[in-house]
Amino acid sequence: MQNWEPLPLDHRFLFRRVDPQEEKEKLLQFFREGYGRNFSWEEYQWFKLSHPYSHSRVYLAQEAETERFAAVMCMIPFQYRYGGSLCEVSLAHSAATHPDFRRLGLFAKINRLLREGEAQLGTPYGLGFPNPAAVPGHLQAGWEIAGEMVFWEKRVFRNRPTPAVPLSRFDERFDSFYLEATQRFDLVHVKDHQILNWRYRAAPHRNYQIFISDREVLQGFAVLKKYQDRQVLKSHLIDFLAVTESAAENLVAAAENSAKGSALLNLWIPAGSPYEQWFSRLGFYPTEERVPIILRSHLHRPLPNFHSPWLTLGDNDVF
Repeated sequence: MQNWEPLPLDHRFLFRRVDPQEEKEKLLQFFREGYGRNFSWEEYQWFKLSHPYSHSRVYLAQEAETERFAAVMCMIPFQYRYGGSLCEVSLAHSAATHPDFRRLGLFAKINRLLREGEAQLGTPYGLGFPNPAAVPGHLQAGWEIAGEMVFWEKRVFRNRPTPAVPLSRFDERFDSFYLEATQRFDLVHVKDHQILNWRYRAAPHRNYQIFISDREVLQGFAVLKKYQDRQVLKSHLIDFLAVTESAAENLVAAAENSAKGSALLNLWIPAGSPYEQWFSRLGFYPTEERVPIILRSHLHRPLPNFHSPWLTLGDNDVF
């Protein structure tokens, strides 16, 4: 693995890329302290080391004298249709600064190393979904706000028959289906069956329900997650793709049937998505809740324009 020279910005810290396998114990402990959460080894192994295409690429600020990990940001590659063509886009995730090293400007310095590293690896663009409080730091580090995700929800469910059926595992049919079904979008994660199984079947401590539009003819799929939010049971469409509005209606019917007992059924829809009209007609309505979509060019190129995005919670940072 290639490392880069420490940036001559602050002699107190070294800035380098690290192997998440070789330094897994120190990294996992850093994430526990940085996030104040007890992340499990299973979660770390799944998201950082078991991705079908690549380990997470970990960019690190390390205190030179003590060798303590001070700040980390990770990138992981996926295939996207972006600006009309297929290309590799790296998802920003697991950005954290240890409480002992905050307000030292380490995030911006890591992003300089990250941009150089991703460019050398041939990845032209980065994508992220930061919480609103973190947006100013990302903008200072060279990211741009490209759009926003809008929270849509539905509170009245119908219980009705549907040809949509449960799916236990994604197969090779989804490779060609995804290429066809995502043609209408110009910013979309083009997943194959390996990525889908990794994301929704291999993820530890998660229980997703998967539906396909019809057992015989694949026209769409949906992934449903149930969760407790302040003692309120909710159901969330974490991923969704359909080639016809009738397939979308069948999948939503399956989700509603499964969501019985939940207070609401919800999902994130990027502003301007062609799916807005479909979900509106299916009884969903937009709320005031928003989260930004940020992008950056690792190669100092202008960002392509896009007008018909489709991003889901399943594309977002999970650790």
